[in-house]
This record gives sequence, C-alpha cells and structure tokens, in this order.
Amino acid sequence: MSENQELYQQMIAVHGQDFNTCFYCGCIATEFDYAPPKKEAYFYIQTRTEADFYQVPACKECCVALKQEKSGLVGERADIAKRKIAKKYKKAIHVYQMWNEDEAEELDYNLQKCVQAGIELGRESSRRSLFQGFEFEVDGEKLKIANIPVSMITVFDNEFTDFRDALEFASTQYRVPKAKLKDLFSEHENSFEAAIESYHTKMDKSLFDKQLKKLCKTFAKEHKQNVDFVMRTVTYYMKQDDSLSIELALSKLYTERVSL
Repeated sequence: MSENQELYQQMIAVHGQDFNTCFYCGCIATEFDYAPPKKEAYFYIQTRTEADFYQVPACKECCVALKQEKSGLVGERADIAKRKIAKKYKKAIHVYQMWNEDEAEELDYNLQKCVQAGIELGRESSRRSLFQGFEFEVDGEKLKIANIPVSMITVFDNEFTDFRDALEFASTQYRVPKAKLKDLFSEHENSFEAAIESYHTKMDKSLFDKQLKKLCKTFAKEHKQNVDFVMRTVTYYMKQDDSLSIELALSKLYTERVSL
C-alpha cells in the first residue's frame, strides 16, 4: 500500500454514465487526485484543518494542473482545475465565443480549418471549465459536492446559461460587433445591457459629431464664416436649449449673428 493511502476513501460514481469520468472536468478519468495531497495528509490531521480525504477520479491534465495545489477540499480543487483549464484554453474559448460554424465556412480553406479547429477545442474547453461534477458514494454514503448555482446571463428580457449564446444573440439583435461587445461587457461589470447602451450612445454621438461638422462647414462656406466659430456657437446654443436641432441652431446663428 502506498504512503498514506489508508487515510483516503474512494469516490465512486452513483450513476453509470459517470463511471470513469474525471470529477473535475468531465473527461475520461485515467488516474486519481487526492484531496488533500498525500504529502499534506498529516499536516491536515495534526492541525485539524478541514479536508475531505477523498481519492478522486481524474484525468491526467487535471492531475497535472493540481499537482502543486495544497487544498484539502474537493470542491476547492475542482474550482482550481476549472480555472486553470479556462486560462490554458483562453484563446480557443475566445474563438468559440466569437465564431460560429456558418461564419467559418465563408473563409478560405486554410483559415476555415484553423477556425473550425479553434471552435471545437473552445467548445470542449468551455464545457470542461463549466463541469459541475456528479453524484458519488463514499463508504456506501451518497454524496454530492455542492455545485455553484448556474448563473443566468441576461440580455434585456432574454436569459442564457451560456456566454457564447448570449454574445451571439446580443451581437446580432442589437447590431454590435462581437469583439467590441465582449470588451464592453467586461468594461461594464459583465452587463450586456450597459455594454449595448454604451456602444450605441457612442455611435450616436459619433454620427451627431459628423453631421454637426458637415453642416457647420457648409454653413461657414456659404456665409463666409470661420468654421470653428460656427461650431462653437451652434454647440453653445444647443447646450442652452436642448430642443434645438443642428439646423435650428444654425438658423438662430444666422438670425442673431450673421444676417445683421
């Protein structure tokens, strides 16, 4: 018997579909992780620090990811493993979130294959990073590590459990480029509503500024006025009276300053 092995109880999946499954990410389990790690076992015993002392079915990648982790709780180790998967495959998950299969098919052959491979890897990595474990037995007692409640992602009145689906819907429905929307989502405390409103507010201002500059230049040329003077005055009028349009502000400028 290996060192400290007798201290651990084996986690056994209750349902057949979960046999030989990594408890941390849902891949095929090929080995065991230990919560706490065997080399930390007596520390946990001597200090009476909370620990599960479970032998956990796991895949090799999760075992490697957890090799230096000292946590003695399966739930904490699961969270750590999933965070590391999400970080390791961040680029692939980004491709999965940004692209769909129909868009990939429109690319040239080589780029199409790269994007399709990224989508597949990203889909699998995303699934693994969100895996919620399974019901198991330890010494005949059925248990289940408390799952983190599934967070619903809202896009105004629409709800999604998957970020990619929410991003796709929000981008298409509200006409915001996906890459820009994803950045704004992070900048606005993970709120699609705030991100969408921010984008369109900025776009509306950009269109307004272009229209202001165009009309003021035309007015200045027609009436032989300085463009900066025209723009400053029109802007001032509109700040003083928010019911004025650019055209009405220009008309007021003509009446009060130019036609005299």
